[in-house]
Amino acid sequence: MKKSKPTDPKRLSARKTFNFSVPEPTSPEPLKVQKLFDGLASGYDRFNAIASLGLDKFWRRKLIQELLKVCPKGIVLDAGCGTGDLIFDCISKNSSAERQFVGADLSLPMMEAAERKINGQASFIQCSCENLPLSNESVSAIMSAFVLRNVRKIMPEVLSEFLRVLKPGHEAFLLEMTVPKAFWLKFPHKVYLNLALPIVGRSLFGQRWSGAYLKETIEQFWSPEEFCQILRQSGFREVSYRSLTAGMAVLYRCKK
Repeated sequence: MKKSKPTDPKRLSARKTFNFSVPEPTSPEPLKVQKLFDGLASGYDRFNAIASLGLDKFWRRKLIQELLKVCPKGIVLDAGCGTGDLIFDCISKNSSAERQFVGADLSLPMMEAAERKINGQASFIQCSCENLPLSNESVSAIMSAFVLRNVRKIMPEVLSEFLRVLKPGHEAFLLEMTVPKAFWLKFPHKVYLNLALPIVGRSLFGQRWSGAYLKETIEQFWSPEEFCQILRQSGFREVSYRSLTAGMAVLYRCKK
């Protein structure tokens, strides 16, 4: 698969002004999501590390450990790759020449950051996850981290595309944040979302900060049991989930 071409500087200059409206948390429009993340690309990695207290790296590592066990070769698709942390960590963990990584994302600035980080060891495609320019049954594994909330409006189409491009018998590994079930953690988690998260966001992004969007998408996303049922209804089999850090994040696995 061909690597993406260098970005035209004129395209970058057109994106320096970030005028956007925040997406609706329970039904985010893809174009609004794209514009939102275009504006967050420059500080996105720092935000994830600070806002999650470093837990984002731990959660990604759990996904990678499970994926690498069952996918020794072939194409691995990172759906909604963002700045490429998931691919970067995969390559750092095991850089097998028999495994190829493809990142797909709507945000060009995010993928440009990913390309600089990964330095030619993966291919990138600017596209929506509901319309992947990949052949039927061409992908050996699909992974995504913190993407599901942002495609809630088009979830049936996204899951249908995952099934289309995934090889029979192969798996998708989907990581997402959620509200923990543990009684002792619910209150501090709520305080974190309402107070700590906005402070970090505004300090890093200023006017580009997405307001309550991140908090509300976490709070209003389906429970693990509900989302597993959605995966089954879409056509996936052997659906399971694993709670991480007392339920602050969930790793879903499902097979075609």
